[in-house]
Amino acid sequence: MSASGCGGGKLEPGPLQPPEPVNATGGGFTLPVGHAFTANTFHLHNYGDRPAVLDGVDLIGSTGGIELVGALVSFQDSRFSGDGNFPPSFGINMSPLRGFAIPPDPTLGTRGVAVFLGLRETRVGVEWFTAVGIRYHVGTRGYRYVFPYAVAVCTPVKTYASGKVPCVPPLYTPGSAGTFGPTQNLRPV
Repeated sequence: MSASGCGGGKLEPGPLQPPEPVNATGGGFTLPVGHAFTANTFHLHNYGDRPAVLDGVDLIGSTGGIELVGALVSFQDSRFSGDGNFPPSFGINMSPLRGFAIPPDPTLGTRGVAVFLGLRETRVGVEWFTAVGIRYHVGTRGYRYVFPYAVAVCTPVKTYASGKVPCVPPLYTPGSAGTFGPTQNLRPV
């Protein structure tokens, strides 16, 4: 089932949206073009009363030069800031994002489900996306929660590795210009 095929039009954020606003966050990475890596993790909680089944990921506000090569999830505590490879070598149990069911939050405590994005820059320059769209369904109803998590990937490495030239993504602003910008859909992994 694809949440994007449910009902038509804009999908509501549904029970993965926290009751309080989430601060925009992000990070920059300096890696060679074509090298797959794992972006920093973020966590999802199901604030509803039924399991939420994850369907896919969209990179929102993408410049088009970052390829989404995969997405993994884990219940294990994971406060990692990323990994130079994908899949990551963190040594924790992970599952594919697509088809993963997040139980209602009371069964999780405060940990949530960690999401690990596998990314690869496809061309030289500064590329970014400003948010991550999580497509999922509860029963037969589809949703899309937009998590304000921005990533920039900057090449060539020699230009950005010293830190003298910053590699920083623009942060997501809901409703900016009335659109989220282009999205890139997750291929099955």
